[in-house]
Amino acid sequence: MPQRHSSSPVFPRNHPEEYVVAGDRVIVQGQPRKLIALLGTCVGVACYDQQAGVGGILHCLLPAPQSPVPDWQIFHFAETGLPVFIAQLIEAGARPDRLQAAVAGGALTGPVSQHDLALDIGGRTSDIVFRLLRENSIPIQGEDTGGYFGARLILDTSIWQANIEPVFGDAQHPPATETIAFPNADEIEFAIRRTRAIPQVALKIIRLIHAGDSCLDELALEVSQDQVLSAKILKFCNSSFFGWRDIASIHRALVLLGENNILEMALSLCLDTLFMQEAGGYALRRGGLFRHAVSVAHLAKTIAQKTGRAHPSIAYTAALLHDIGKIVLDTHLSGKAPHFYFEALRSGGSLLALEREILGVDHQEVGRQLAEYWDLPTDIVAAVGSHHAPEAVAPELRFLLHVVALANTLAPLVEPGGGLRNLDPVPLEKSLHPLGLGRHDIEPLLAEVPWNQLAHI
Repeated sequence: MPQRHSSSPVFPRNHPEEYVVAGDRVIVQGQPRKLIALLGTCVGVACYDQQAGVGGILHCLLPAPQSPVPDWQIFHFAETGLPVFIAQLIEAGARPDRLQAAVAGGALTGPVSQHDLALDIGGRTSDIVFRLLRENSIPIQGEDTGGYFGARLILDTSIWQANIEPVFGDAQHPPATETIAFPNADEIEFAIRRTRAIPQVALKIIRLIHAGDSCLDELALEVSQDQVLSAKILKFCNSSFFGWRDIASIHRALVLLGENNILEMALSLCLDTLFMQEAGGYALRRGGLFRHAVSVAHLAKTIAQKTGRAHPSIAYTAALLHDIGKIVLDTHLSGKAPHFYFEALRSGGSLLALEREILGVDHQEVGRQLAEYWDLPTDIVAAVGSHHAPEAVAPELRFLLHVVALANTLAPLVEPGGGLRNLDPVPLEKSLHPLGLGRHDIEPLLAEVPWNQLAHI
């Protein structure tokens, strides 16, 4: 494995940071900015011409598409995204013979299974990146790919320097063990009751999704009555992702997006404050739990649509809420995160087993209690309380739970840096077959999700 940087330079603090989301790129012309890509299995490429003052970062999810891709998916893949990225740098003023690059990512994060090794998504993506850089005669000034831990690829455009930092620190030197107090049943119940209440508009949207007979006027009325939610939706609709302009009414947004899409978006946007905790506990950075929830929700909807085994919007809702138990337990992990992270990422055991060992309870059970306290629908309670064990629920709910479990297992492949997640082979094996899927379906499923949309939510 390549040697990681043991220390990083001190970057100027008088210019803004910008995260490059998975499946996208950012190009800078002359502005002092620090571009950052958080990488696990994904591969990041920093490419720049210092003399011209032009450079950027490309954040690839996958190696190569299996069929022609639409424009919004070009940067998902190294094979299609890197040539366009290089061409755009040249168009912005970079000279091909002055470009230089740094490459990071392609790691196997968490306990490694035969599925990880067989898929080797990060390794194949890295191979394509290296090949394309060689073909374009772009020298690689820094490289850190593979291994078992994620990385941050940073390009500081004020000094035109690329740096690679480990996300989880030195695996050979674990943090000192800390004593973590076990919460008792009364403390868990108290934590559940003091957890921020789910917004009433979210409960109404969940009921509309389950009823399946909503209309545009009813949706517009529900959403428009919440001024904060309405503002968030309109901001999203007018974002660069869609390219629309002057979407000034919720009704217009509903017409453009469609009923199901607006319901899912509204539900996600009105839950963001519920999930948005500070870094610590389960989240490696602020908002990590929310980003993970939305990633799993998008992927669950895609799996439901492909397999026909669950209602797509209900799958989205169940997946969005599947980790609410972590919101409660997070209060017991903040401040104790280093030990918890290290044990979870280094051990061969499951996250649930580690939670029970350290906390005396797991996030599924706590989430089930919270979902019942919120009076959520039965199928959502089941998904929250048994998403790691779909076979344990009633037969009529198992397909929905297999969809959520598979989405929860696959999401870490493309959403590094946001929270504590491992690629667990057990739910992968348990859920692929019941849904009529095979290992060959994994990359197409990942490719169909608009991951760059998540940056705007």
